[in-house]
Amino acid sequence: MLAQGNTPTVEQERLTRSRRELFKLFLGEKQNPTPFYEAIAARTFATFPFAVDGRDVLDLGCGPGHYTTALRRAGALVRPIDADESELTASGGAPGGAMAADARLLPVRSASFDGVFFSNLLEHSPDTERILSEIGRVLRPGGWAWVAWTNGY
Repeated sequence: MLAQGNTPTVEQERLTRSRRELFKLFLGEKQNPTPFYEAIAARTFATFPFAVDGRDVLDLGCGPGHYTTALRRAGALVRPIDADESELTASGGAPGGAMAADARLLPVRSASFDGVFFSNLLEHSPDTERILSEIGRVLRPGGWAWVAWTNGY
């Protein structure tokens, strides 16, 4: 918060504009979800704490590929996987290289990925322990996992 009489910095103004733009997109999310989710994905990787350029990344629970697209724009080599084939085509077409598979038993070699990204997957699964175990199996030594979910409370 700014004290009364203080002028916001350029960065504070940019952040305020960005939040307003995202909120406007959120208001239209039910009618047209793609712009909102593309903006969320782009924001996520704009300040991502892990290097993705040239890295093999698994986008687990990729859905229609909003995060896949943003990761690829950031230079990652992405394997998108989702258990629900209808989710893969929700925005008109599956992301390139997409595969339908169960996150509890991934059809990939052990130590295949530098990173695993997944958002809003755990709250849809009855077996989170098995999914987390699979993520550990497919990560290379020193790899990272980005785990995010919507707080439903």
